[in-house]
Amino acid sequence: MTKKKSVASTEQSFIAYKGFDRNLSCRGYQYEVGQTYDHKGKVVQCGSGFHVCQNPLDVLDFYGPENGNRFGRVMVSGEIDRSDDKKWAAARITIDAELTLPDFIKAGIKWIADACKVDDGVEVTSGDYAKNASSGHSATNASSGHSATNASSGHSAKNASSGDYATNASSGDSAKNASSGDYAKNASSGDYAKNASSGDYATNASSGHSAKNASSGDSATNASSGDYGYNEASGEHAVITGAGRGTQYKGAKGVWISAAEYAEVDGQNVCIGFATGQAGYDDTPADTWLVALGGKLVAAA
Repeated sequence: MTKKKSVASTEQSFIAYKGFDRNLSCRGYQYEVGQTYDHKGKVVQCGSGFHVCQNPLDVLDFYGPENGNRFGRVMVSGEIDRSDDKKWAAARITIDAELTLPDFIKAGIKWIADACKVDDGVEVTSGDYAKNASSGHSATNASSGHSATNASSGHSAKNASSGDYATNASSGDSAKNASSGDYAKNASSGDYAKNASSGDYATNASSGHSAKNASSGDSATNASSGDYGYNEASGEHAVITGAGRGTQYKGAKGVWISAAEYAEVDGQNVCIGFATGQAGYDDTPADTWLVALGGKLVAAA
């Protein structure tokens, strides 16, 4: 793969979206905003080439909102493998712009709204106090107005809202709830769910195993009861709590963390207490994945 300066092109190009790690790299390949890159060789979906998604919310399948992951709007052109509806592979990519989480969620809502023109199975609302509900698998609900409610009971559903006081709820496995407004609530009960919020005073809650809760707004609350989950908060005065085994926690300086500690007793894993601390104070590391051990919050192995 080679990098070159952006140049005008007469090729057909498509707007798409891509996820990156905190360093704006993907699978070891470093990107820069405003640059164009060419792939030399075959372009094969899930094999070779630059991989992107049409629907911004599909990016969360590959780069979740945790760990400082970043998101971008890109342009792809040249040879493109579009054999998969969710993920494309392209020979050429231009990193058009980096998107904040709120802008990323709004882009997802716009994409869904546009899709509604040809797909009646997708629900989207733009008015205040709207309600979207779906019971089928892989459903998508999106709202941009305040005080909206999105609910889904099928697996792999996606709920997104950009207005204040919104509520996203899902009961199926591998669901995704995302909100950018203040006072939003994201709740999931299925395994492998992802809850993300960027507004202040938001609440993320999950009861399924291996769930991920992430918040960037101030005074947010992340709570999980399932095993092996991940709770992360970067805003001021945020609170993280978890009751599941093997759950890890990460907070910016000042974030309060309360974590259940488990040990084997008479052949069973039971809760033996809680470890509590404030990230960045009294030997509780900030910006580090932590587990409860020996009554303290320590760096995960």
